Amino acid sequence: MSISGVGSYQTSSYAVATTSVKASTKSSEALFANSLAAQKKTDAENKLDQTSDIWGELSQEYDIRNATFDQFCEVANSLYDVGQISSFERAYMTLSLDKLRQYENDITVSSFYATPASSDGKRDWIAEYEARLRRDPLHLTEQKQNILKALRHLDI
Repeated sequence: MSISGVGSYQTSSYAVATTSVKASTKSSEALFANSLAAQKKTDAENKLDQTSDIWGELSQEYDIRNATFDQFCEVANSLYDVGQISSFERAYMTLSLDKLRQYENDITVSSFYATPASSDGKRDWIAEYEARLRRDPLHLTEQKQNILKALRHLDI
């Protein structure tokens, strides 16, 4: 009979421990959620600071309407680093004709680029992406629009 009493004691003790663990877990989850929210807010504020700086820096350093492919790649990498374009968009922007020819030999300059470059290899990259959208409006449309939006932001 005393065994039943011990059983009841253990059940009560277990229930109290479970309640305590649940309360502790909820408290920890709340602290974690608050910490995560605060970190996201800080990250967003830092991103805005970095972003506002990057637009001015890039537009002072590069003329997006008269830039070489290498300069354009530097812009793409900088925009990616501050989260203004996705990794896919950066890959699309930095895909060179030489890299593509490693996989498809019959790619020509005129089939790859939609606009001509100047004699020193510079191109109006805003016009290039506008032309790419017109040339193939159903292929990677969202990505091209995002790239174009970022490029227009640099055109001061």
